[in-house]
Amino acid sequence: MTGIEPFSLNLIFFFGFYFLKSKKNISNFVLYIQIPLGMESQVLSFFTHLFTSLPQSFALLPEAAVRVPLSRLLNSAHNVPEHESSYITPQGVPKIENLKLELAKCIRTILGILVTKPQFIELFFQPETLLLSSSSSPSSSSVSEEQNLEPRLRIFEILLEYLINPLCGVVAREGCLVMLMSIKNTNHLENRITRVMKELEDWIIFKSGFAETLV
Repeated sequence: MTGIEPFSLNLIFFFGFYFLKSKKNISNFVLYIQIPLGMESQVLSFFTHLFTSLPQSFALLPEAAVRVPLSRLLNSAHNVPEHESSYITPQGVPKIENLKLELAKCIRTILGILVTKPQFIELFFQPETLLLSSSSSPSSSSVSEEQNLEPRLRIFEILLEYLINPLCGVVAREGCLVMLMSIKNTNHLENRITRVMKELEDWIIFKSGFAETLV
């Protein structure tokens, strides 16, 4: 870490917990925060601690103003080039692996919430264009296009890429295992959610690339 990063991280936590007092404020915080290049790891860590440490914080996930920017952060962190200069220390040591670890931790935390709150599954198991669209209402044409796309659990796909990573592989495997165990335990769910979980199970087994990753 550079000298400014601990201060920046503390600032993020301070404002994050302050704005958590109301959904509206935390939504505004997440929607308008500008993440400096190279600081995605700290913001991912913030969300991980937010969802694991504060009671009822899971209730923020259905908020589009929280979920959409968070989804964009997950995807942008996953798409950072391996040799991005912002992730190279002055000594020439790459920090990209730490970003991958924080990304895996954050996704594992989100999957843990989806397991305990299966009614939230549909928030993430949907066409990617819909998941990453703005929180404003889409046009009728974009809606029709999105309805033709098959749902996918993008965050699960990201974890699959990290299964054999030396640093974050354990975290990725834990997240995948939690998700796999949950799709079999649907007896207590209402019919609509049970159907969604069955569709998710079929997607994981036949379309996610999970089996090919294990080979």
